[in-house]
Amino acid sequence: MPNSTSESQKMRVQIDTLPNTIILIEKQMLVLFKLLNGKAYKSIAKEMGISIAAVRQYAHRIYKKLNVVNKTQAIIKYATRSDNKSYLPTK
Repeated sequence: MPNSTSESQKMRVQIDTLPNTIILIEKQMLVLFKLLNGKAYKSIAKEMGISIAAVRQYAHRIYKKLNVVNKTQAIIKYATRSDNKSYLPTK
C-alpha cells in the first residue's frame, strides 16, 4: 500500500543563502512564491485546492523557519538573499 505522503510532499527545497540552511517542503515553497506575488491566503487556498487554515499553517511554518513574524518580513528576507539570484516565479 502506498505511503499517504505524496512524493511531491517529500521533495525538499533548500535555501542555502540565508544565515542557516533552511529546508522548505515543496508546498511551503509554493505558498511562499504565491505570497511573494502578492496573493492573499484565501486566493492561495483556492488555487491550491486546500483550506485557508492549511495555507495559514504553511505560512506560519515558513515564518518560523525564516525566523520572521509576518508575510512582509518573509518577503524581505527572501528577496534580499545574498546570492542575488531571482527565484521569484513569473505570473
